[in-house]
Amino acid sequence: MKCTREIKRVINKQKVVLMKLKSIALVFTVLSLLMGCKSHESYDLVIRNGIIVDGSGGPSFKGDIAINADTIVAVGGLKNAAGLMEIDATGLTVAPGFINMLSWANVSLIEDGRSQGDIRQGVTLEVMGEGHSMGPLNEAMKLEMKMKHWPGSHRKEMAVGLFF
Repeated sequence: MKCTREIKRVINKQKVVLMKLKSIALVFTVLSLLMGCKSHESYDLVIRNGIIVDGSGGPSFKGDIAINADTIVAVGGLKNAAGLMEIDATGLTVAPGFINMLSWANVSLIEDGRSQGDIRQGVTLEVMGEGHSMGPLNEAMKLEMKMKHWPGSHRKEMAVGLFF
């Protein structure tokens, strides 16, 4: 009888230990699931699966880009991201705007300010002028341009200017 009581006591202890281990395992399982579940980040725009050229000089890579308002807020593998609008850029290159450092678009921009020819190629900044501009010009600038581009045309104006 004493032996039976001892066996029952050991079995009860084992049951208690087993229940505690099950509880601990359940707690760790729930915590693992909670930590493994990432909440969905919400953005205004998500561009997915593009070949990204980030302008850093490094190699291009496939990934996603998240944008809020006018700011890029995340780049990379954004599986858990959700966008109010999403664009599938599979097979397309996504890059920041390009700077045209020697633009000759000043005349075309005056004619059509939308600059579709450059924008459709990714140009977002035009650097132009090379010392003079299409305008606005003051009188001295106008005279200098005439002297430079139409030699002889300024002589008559200068002579008239001396007498009046």
